[in-house]
Amino acid sequence: MGLELAKEGRFREDLFYRLRVFGISVPPLADRLEDVPSLIDHFITAFNGRTGREIKGLTSETLKLLLSYHYPGNVRELEAVVEHMCIVSDGETIRPSDLPPFILDAAVARELGVHRTTVWRMARRYGLI
Repeated sequence: MGLELAKEGRFREDLFYRLRVFGISVPPLADRLEDVPSLIDHFITAFNGRTGREIKGLTSETLKLLLSYHYPGNVRELEAVVEHMCIVSDGETIRPSDLPPFILDAAVARELGVHRTTVWRMARRYGLI
């Protein structure tokens, strides 16, 4: 992919070849769940610095729900989730009710053994959303 960008003139070709010397393989976040708590702390600290808020952390139940999600968007998705929680949180501690709905839906779906879109369709069918 990098070489194609270089050929299109969207990435410096000489830089591409210099960087190619070292192959760095970073597994997806879903395979590195032990990194999630540290990343969450980092993103909360960064959010507090930008906004002046004083969010201290999250509840153990919130962390449990965050660790049960598979993060197809990797670290950037986790960052967006943490920012969402910080914005909607009305206290110093982030609670499960501050989570984006898609994470809560995924946790419920996993417990039921169905896909999260199935839960969403059923909730819609029965007027729950």
